[in-house]
Amino acid sequence: MKKVNYHGWNCYHLENGVYELFVTADAGPRIVHFSLKGEENVFKVFDEEVGEIVINDWHVYGGHRLWHAPEAIPRSYIPDNSPPSVKQTGKIVTFTQDTEAETGLQKEIEIDLEPDSDQIVITHRLINHNMWDIRTAVWALSMMGAGGQNILPLPPRGRHEDNDIDPCNTITMWPFTDFTDDRWYLGKKYFMLRNTPGKGEGQKIGLSVPAEWSACAVNGDLFIKRFSYDRLAEYPDRGCNVEVFTNPVILELETLGPLKNISPGEAIEHQEVWQIVQDVPCPTNDQEIDEFVLPHLIKKSSN
Repeated sequence: MKKVNYHGWNCYHLENGVYELFVTADAGPRIVHFSLKGEENVFKVFDEEVGEIVINDWHVYGGHRLWHAPEAIPRSYIPDNSPPSVKQTGKIVTFTQDTEAETGLQKEIEIDLEPDSDQIVITHRLINHNMWDIRTAVWALSMMGAGGQNILPLPPRGRHEDNDIDPCNTITMWPFTDFTDDRWYLGKKYFMLRNTPGKGEGQKIGLSVPAEWSACAVNGDLFIKRFSYDRLAEYPDRGCNVEVFTNPVILELETLGPLKNISPGEAIEHQEVWQIVQDVPCPTNDQEIDEFVLPHLIKKSSN
């Protein structure tokens, strides 16, 4: 880890021989760059905000951030414009935000970089500094590169004729969700949401994803997130552990932990495991997801 200038921002540069990340030193915690070493960033950053830190207002900046769910205004948009504290313990680096005065919660992102590993572990943590319990969930949001396409696996399919009559997952819609929008793909085994730069209004859905993975095809690469799912837990937004959102300028791939009560002085955590696979064609249907994407999930799961 070393401190560097990244497009005008003071950032910490982390790398393990396979991946490199840039984490803002003046605000955050925000991971504004994640890529294979020397390759193109899979995250979006806003050109007009690169190198800028605005003290008073919340700014999107881009990259990967940590929120607490469910979304609410103004709670979700408390500015994260002050420098995080940084602690390195061996291969683990932890970025800790000052406690939010408005909520009494403190955000922490921990990056675990195993040498030469083709995956990294990101731990998201919320710490309660109030004198009372807080009920919330950890919410990890990645803003993906322009033109990306999110991939969401559905539970195994069945047949009514075989008495598969129990519900298998949740799909949550927002008032602006419109499945007639051509950026959606709704298949039998997978859903996809595409970003079309400069076009379309906001679109969002949430899902319960017991398969414990989601992905985004972006810039010719496949960005994979793995996470845990507790079938017995309560999740935000009527049962969602994965959410996707797009508008004319952004595409977000989000995961959420269960809703939990955090006692004073205690914390809750949610982990994502990240991986990038190069030269994966962008799929257009279920069959191509099975062909282009699924082998990388099966290979990793069998190791």
